[in-house]
Amino acid sequence: MVKRKLKPYLTTCNTLLHGFCKRRKMKEAVDLFEDMPRLGCNPDEVAYRILLNGLLDDLKLEDTTTLLDEMIFKGFHPTSGSISVYGSVNSARECQDAVDCLE
Repeated sequence: MVKRKLKPYLTTCNTLLHGFCKRRKMKEAVDLFEDMPRLGCNPDEVAYRILLNGLLDDLKLEDTTTLLDEMIFKGFHPTSGSISVYGSVNSARECQDAVDCLE
């Protein structure tokens, strides 16, 4: 798309993000997310939520927390979905702490 000098739509970027996250290609997802402003598609709340869920599914807890903080800093108000992601991060951390104690 970019090679053909076509400007991607936000919906296109979000669909690609979702596909990368679903296939656990988190490097590609993060790279696309970071490139979106340069492509003329500033991430919206949907893009943040897609990447948050992907990072959480991949157990990238610190990255998830950082992205959630960035989302709030950029003026996006957490929805119940975003808040549940934050709760899931804390639950995952507690589980990881319990596993670490057993090792």
